[in-house]
Amino acid sequence: AENCANYLGKGRLAAVEGRLQIRTYETQDGQKRKVAEVVADDVRFLDKGGTGSVHRETQSAPKNDEWSDLGHEVNLEDIDIVDNNDDDIPF
Repeated sequence: AENCANYLGKGRLAAVEGRLQIRTYETQDGQKRKVAEVVADDVRFLDKGGTGSVHRETQSAPKNDEWSDLGHEVNLEDIDIVDNNDDDIPF
């Protein structure tokens, strides 16, 4: 996560291999919230401009308690749920 924070920014290209994790938590005032988190197993920083050079960064994912400081809240109503049981993947 630190390397992504340091090297990625708006307009930078990256290939991410991992999973999307939905987590529920309760705020200090008792409200239930849901967040979507990307748990990356492998991140490749791709150079902008088509030079073809790739920087690969592989790290183990943080433990669940380490995510509490990193999570960005996402409104799950804005996320389209995709049925991934379909054998006809479009790519």
